[in-house]
Order: sequence, then C-alpha cells, then structure tokens
Amino acid sequence: MQERFDYEHFDYDKCYQDATAGIQKPNILICGGTGVGKSSLVNDLLDFDGQEEAAVGSSGRAETKGVRRYSSDEASIHLYDSEGYEMGEEQLLHYKEDIIGFIDQRRKEYPDQMEYHIHEVWYCVSAGNKRFFDLDEDIVREVQRRNIPVLIVVTKVDEVDEQELEQLCLEIENCVPEVPYYTYSTAIPDEAEYTLLRQKYVQKEEIIRWAVDHLEESLKAGFLPAIKNSIAEKRNAIMESIVLSSATSAALTVVGTSFVPVPFSDSIALMGIQMKMAMEIIHAYGIETDAGKVVADLVGTNGVSYVGRTLAGQIASAIPGIGGAVKAVVNVSVATSVTGILGAGITLVCEQYLKVCVEKNGVANTTFGQFLSKEKLDEALDYVKENQSEFHLSDLMERAKKKATKK
Repeated sequence: MQERFDYEHFDYDKCYQDATAGIQKPNILICGGTGVGKSSLVNDLLDFDGQEEAAVGSSGRAETKGVRRYSSDEASIHLYDSEGYEMGEEQLLHYKEDIIGFIDQRRKEYPDQMEYHIHEVWYCVSAGNKRFFDLDEDIVREVQRRNIPVLIVVTKVDEVDEQELEQLCLEIENCVPEVPYYTYSTAIPDEAEYTLLRQKYVQKEEIIRWAVDHLEESLKAGFLPAIKNSIAEKRNAIMESIVLSSATSAALTVVGTSFVPVPFSDSIALMGIQMKMAMEIIHAYGIETDAGKVVADLVGTNGVSYVGRTLAGQIASAIPGIGGAVKAVVNVSVATSVTGILGAGITLVCEQYLKVCVEKNGVANTTFGQFLSKEKLDEALDYVKENQSEFHLSDLMERAKKKATKK
C-alpha cells in the first residue's frame, strides 16, 4: 500500500526554500545606438523593484566604460545598459570595443561563475533610422561567436510606413538570417481601435517568450517576476516554464513508479511537486507573502487535497478500461492533467489577487493570505477546466507526457 501525503507534518517552509533557493538573477545586456528607444522598451517590459519605471538611461552604477548596471536588492534581474553610439568612425570603433570588451571582461574575471556572465543580449535597432548598419551586424555576430543568445528588437516602428519597415526587416534577415528579430513600439496606444496594429507590430509576448526560452531554469525563475504589467505575457511565461516543468516531473514520477493508484492525489511525490509548483507560481508573480504559510493554510482546509482527488477522479472516470499497460498511460495523463490544471488555477488566482490589489490601492489593504481560499481556488479550477484553450493546456500536457515517456 502506498504511503499517503502527510499534510499535517509536511515542511512547507523547507519546500518554499527549495523552490526559491536556486533562483538566480539573469544578466541582460541592452545594446543599440543612441536614441533607439532602449529605455522605453525596458520600462515597458520589465519591472525592477516595484517602482513604476527603471532608471535606464539616466542613472545606474558604472561597471566599465560605456556600460552601466541597473538593479537593486529587491530586483529579480540585473540589467546592463550600453551608452549607445552615434555615427562617426572613432565612436563606432569605441562602442564595439566597449560592448564586446565588457562581455569578455566578465568571463575573464569570473571564468567559473556563470552568475556573473552576460546571459542574454537584446540588440535594439530603430526603425526610424531605416538601416541595419555594419556595426550592428558586427556586434551581433561577435555576441553569437561567444555563444550568448542574442535577439534583435526593431523599435519605434510607428515612425515608418509598412514598406519601409519591411525593407529594414529584409535587410536584417539578409545580414544575420539566423538571429531572431521582433518589432516594437511604445507609441501605439493600448486601446481597442489600435488592437490590430498592436497585435501585428508590438510583439511583446514573442520577446518575453524568447527571453524565457533562452535562459537556464534557475534564471527563468529570476526573470519571471520582472515581467511588467502584462497578464497575458506573464501567464504564458509561467505556464511554459513552471507549470510545464512541474507537469513533466509529475509524469516522470508516475513513469518511474511501479504502482500508482488512480486517483493518486495523496501521493507523497506528486503532492510535493504540486506544493513546490504553487510556491514557485506565487513567487513568479512577485507576490510578497509567507508563501509557505499560505499554502499550508490552504492544504489545512483540504483545499489542494480536495482539488487533486476531484480532478483525478473526473479524468480517470472519463477514460474507459483502466488496466495493464493502459493504466500506465492513464496515470501519466492524470498526473499531467491534474498538475497542469492545478497550476493554471493557481496562476489565475494570483492574477485575480493582483487585480484586487490595484482596485484597493495596494497589497497592504489585502494580503494574499486573506484573499486565497479553497472557494477561490475551486472557482478558478472550474474556469480553467471549462476554458483550457485559454491556458494552452492541451499542448502543454501533451509535451509534458512526451518529455516524460522519452526519458
């Protein structure tokens, strides 16, 4: 008989420590010419420490000539901003030396300490300049040669017409065909009449997805809280990172277990994975709370246990002929489904909480512990089950199952 999860004596504080202990701050270097809109891009995408705007372009601690660091103890990322370049042979030469020299210097000073290396480079090109200069290509290629992920962001697309933008993008494709690029503008209003324009030219979701996909797991966890004021992009990033990873771990647990009953919601291994997932999601939303206590209180009301049993029962009962080899497949399906739906439900509750905080002028007036309840989670789970496509759950769970069964 399989042991059951001990809700009363589970070490929630240790689980939270495990969930956050390995998190590191990603180092992102922003490059590009003077006036290409680096500051606007960063302030529109990233949140450093709860302030409305990062001080990019106006202050920061000098790291080396031409590069400044913007961060704080509270920030979940380190941003390195280059001063930019202006046209002129001498200025262009110095700019390239500053950028590549900075990257190489950190590798030389900290050869075995990856936390000090540059993890990604975002190279900004203004559409208003209508050119992808030789210097731009040279720097992008030098970054590539150092095996650092590099992305090109074409900013200020509102300053050119469609034909001019297409010509610039074609030039980028011809110069560096293997480097992805996305378009952006902070000047296109976020209003209904501009929805189609924003969908076509403001590729916020794509930039965030690329940034998350090209970071190691510990760095992804540091990047997620920095995603600013964008529910859809943050949700997608959390589903693709935390929930997918947790669903895969749940499936692997089932694959590696000789006997797993259905429903198996009280499995020690699976509940441990789901508890850790819940805490990682709360942390990714930047919610200041004693996550261990919040999750423990929820479990104390049999909330998550109830969720697991209910979901597992519903999924298993919908699949006929549970037995033999079919049972193993069913167990994997149930494990990924329960974990995926639970993760999406917690994600939705976090979104609802942040909305309430805005409406009530801050977290001080409503703590997450006060907001979260079994009823809130049940409502969220019902919504997720009825709207799985909104969370891309079918695709996510299929990928989790494939990853688990291939190993």
